[in-house]
Amino acid sequence: MDQPQTHSDRTRTASREASLKIFEHRRFRTRFPALPDQRTDLPRTDLPRTTWDHLQRQLTALSSCAPDEVEAMLRPIRDAQAGKPPEMVLRELLIAASILLDEAPPPRGPQANWRGRLDHDLGPFASLAVMAVFAIVAAILFSGLLMAAHSFLVAIQDWLWRIFAS
Repeated sequence: MDQPQTHSDRTRTASREASLKIFEHRRFRTRFPALPDQRTDLPRTDLPRTTWDHLQRQLTALSSCAPDEVEAMLRPIRDAQAGKPPEMVLRELLIAASILLDEAPPPRGPQANWRGRLDHDLGPFASLAVMAVFAIVAAILFSGLLMAAHSFLVAIQDWLWRIFAS
């Protein structure tokens, strides 16, 4: 049974979460220090302003994922953006976008046979995926063969020990 959390439990949990956020922020800033303004003679060129709804609409249009899948991918980033450097949020958005856009669109037209479905399901590296599965199956069979050979050699060794020990 779950017992209700006490005030001290909630405080400890909040403290742990805050410490984790501080650690993630420091680790990010260590890896990606703030960029100095390299050229002061040029006007600053910021990214255009946009909204989460615009981002979700564009990712839904570009990917083959359902709108609720896109929203589920963006929700944790949106909820956790407070207190993070903008570049860190941008990095998380780029990762989410690459995951969403990695899904190949379903095949259409006369090419939509089993081969097209295989390419869609496995992506552009379908032949590499098939070769990897083949290599795994071959490795399993080969390891089984090695285990059988090892068992056979152990049995011969035991038989020879019994013959020469008597």
